[in-house]
Amino acid sequence: MRIALEPEYFIEALHLPQSAARGFIREIPLGYHTLLVSAPLFYLYEAALLENKKALGLRYSDIQGLLSMLAEKGSPVKLHSLWRPVLKKPGRDILMATAFFGQADALLLTDKTAHFYKKAAKRFRLDLVTDPDLIEKGDIAA
Repeated sequence: MRIALEPEYFIEALHLPQSAARGFIREIPLGYHTLLVSAPLFYLYEAALLENKKALGLRYSDIQGLLSMLAEKGSPVKLHSLWRPVLKKPGRDILMATAFFGQADALLLTDKTAHFYKKAAKRFRLDLVTDPDLIEKGDIAA
């Protein structure tokens, strides 16, 4: 399954060690799912990690390790300059563009932000997922 992962979801997963989200993040290096990554989205991951460095108890070397894992295991997506924004916040629009051009099956989002993506996801026929267990159970059409 091809997944576009919201930076906020990534941070939330790191905050909650026993969560299903953390388990999903641990599976990325194993290649169970295809994580879609564009250059601008990668920058958003880096910015989110640096912004939450202290709260997560991370060192710069930890952040570099996480980013290296995302770069190595992620599937690169080239964004096209003719893309027109569909969401108000640029960071969310970068995630949507990455999902669209990477032909994602789903967007993996936090409960707090999923509502921002509903209209655009419907337009592009993308599933919005806030619980990674739904992917594991096959409740999301791949």
